[in-house]
Amino acid sequence: MANFTFIYNRIYHKDMKRFLFFVVSLCAAVSGMSAAEPVFDGWALPVVSVAHMRGRPAHSAEMVSQVLMGMPLRVAASEKEGWLLVKSPEGYSGYVIKNSLQLMDSLQMARWRSSKRLIATALNEIKIYADTLGRRVVSDIVPGDIVEDRGSSGRWAAVVLPDGRKGWANRSCFTSLSGWAVQPESARSVISMAMAQTGAPYVWGGMSVKGMDCSGLSKMAYYHNGIILRRDASQQALCGKLVENMSDLKPGDLLFFGNKNTGKVDHVGIFIDGDNFIESSGRVRVSSVKAQKRLLYARRVLGYTSDPGITRAVDHAWYFNRERR
Repeated sequence: MANFTFIYNRIYHKDMKRFLFFVVSLCAAVSGMSAAEPVFDGWALPVVSVAHMRGRPAHSAEMVSQVLMGMPLRVAASEKEGWLLVKSPEGYSGYVIKNSLQLMDSLQMARWRSSKRLIATALNEIKIYADTLGRRVVSDIVPGDIVEDRGSSGRWAAVVLPDGRKGWANRSCFTSLSGWAVQPESARSVISMAMAQTGAPYVWGGMSVKGMDCSGLSKMAYYHNGIILRRDASQQALCGKLVENMSDLKPGDLLFFGNKNTGKVDHVGIFIDGDNFIESSGRVRVSSVKAQKRLLYARRVLGYTSDPGITRAVDHAWYFNRERR
């Protein structure tokens, strides 16, 4: 019996040592992981004016789209070689370099959604400065960028960028995010943003005043009016009301172009008036509707913003906490 007790104690203590060693090792591993990686719960905000979204996690990969500062993003996958797979508010996915993003957990994201924010509504690029004398630039800002509002001093707005950088900007270049989100639908707003980009270069995947592709132009023009369109021309071609007769076109209607034999859409423009529409083709320019041999059909967005594929920002849960909508 004594021998049995001795053997039992040796086995018990040996197993306990192994168990304790496992627990200590696990705690150390978790502690090390927490120190090395920021804690987040699948959300991110771009911290640069325009961040590139690529088809693969590499700078050499195709730029499929862009995301703007302060635009809410869902992180769809864990980090891969310094890149994160993210999804934009309209559901478009791609890889964004991690150092262009501020990662957030659900609580941080809820605080951001309930904070007092401004959105850049100037028609062109502006700057944020370190002081009200404009002596040092903190960041560039493009239309659609979102920052936190920390008050005013004369014509200057004190702002905080998503990564915590602080600065001052001309308040007239911004609108409150809540006001922007509920603004009336307006063809004038859409067309004024598009026309302000005249001469800007065509950039494949571009969606900002720095350069844009055809659907990037229509998307950013409608975003200026608080309306979120889908990203590609072929996707936008499925949204809104079909305009049966070209003689019934209204300002702001989207014109779609492509192969008349297959019906495949590969280009979009925005109708202005008369025989004029604006497009990004080589550069942003006004063109003649009648001269277009590849025009397929038109769709109307204004008045149909509750249709599938079109979302008013005020109704998008990523921008505002539900109780504030």
